[in-house]
Amino acid sequence: MGKLLALGSTVPHKARASKPARPRKSRGRAAYIIMKIKKCLFPECPNPERTRGLCHNHYQTAAKLVRTSQVSWEELEVSGKCTARKTGGRSTPVSGWFLEIKQHGTNT
Repeated sequence: MGKLLALGSTVPHKARASKPARPRKSRGRAAYIIMKIKKCLFPECPNPERTRGLCHNHYQTAAKLVRTSQVSWEELEVSGKCTARKTGGRSTPVSGWFLEIKQHGTNT
């Protein structure tokens, strides 16, 4: 059996053939998606937007203020502190199952 290596040490390996390293090709769509990421509307916040133009943390803060009736989403939209709610979204078979209640009533 070989020697045990100390934690954090590396195992020596053979050098690869003398082929020069090639730069990685662009991943196509992935590069485009990265360029499309928008930043949070909160000033000086570098995080990407998730909901209503806000990052997760700032959306949670705004949602708490709305739940406690200190402000409404409409007031925040008018003042430019959040964007309008996106409608539609993804409809999956799972969400369709839950939404059947609205169509057929609560009786199953």
